[in-house]
Amino acid sequence: MIEFDPIIVLACRYSLALLFAHAAWTKWRAFPYFSATLNEYRLLPPVLVPSAAAGIVASEAAIAVGALASPTATFAMALAAILLIVYISAIGINLTRGRNDIDCGCGGPESKQTLNGWLVVRNLLLVITALVGSASLVLRPLTAIDASLIGLVVLTATVIYLALEQLLSNLPRLDALDEIME
Repeated sequence: MIEFDPIIVLACRYSLALLFAHAAWTKWRAFPYFSATLNEYRLLPPVLVPSAAAGIVASEAAIAVGALASPTATFAMALAAILLIVYISAIGINLTRGRNDIDCGCGGPESKQTLNGWLVVRNLLLVITALVGSASLVLRPLTAIDASLIGLVVLTATVIYLALEQLLSNLPRLDALDEIME
């Protein structure tokens, strides 16, 4: 099994814990909207959509909590990778169907993002992050500098992720602006 320095593994785990906590909260807070968005994917019979939506929210919350505790972190990161692959598949199926006009369901009604290839790339990068987060740690004592560095990496990763999310949510507006300018 591959071992990584604890700074790398813990930064991946904590970054994904924050990401999945936010995702679960956003979906739970606007659950009817998320359930309707999930139905738009047309991958499940409508009668199963509310249960699947609840399962997704519960899984994301479990990943967020599980990633923070050593005994459950590896399992949480594996679950994160699997869930992200499911998201990639759902997006890919709908893009293949030509259905790129639906909301991805990632950020709730406030930050709608239509399906696009960048979401697939983003989720692939998150799968890699989850796989690194599931790696074994090189056993060594963590210092205050290590803890500070982990916090800085998590903060930086969060800021970069949020900036990219904002750019992705603005893509349809930029496309519309391009059409007006032509």
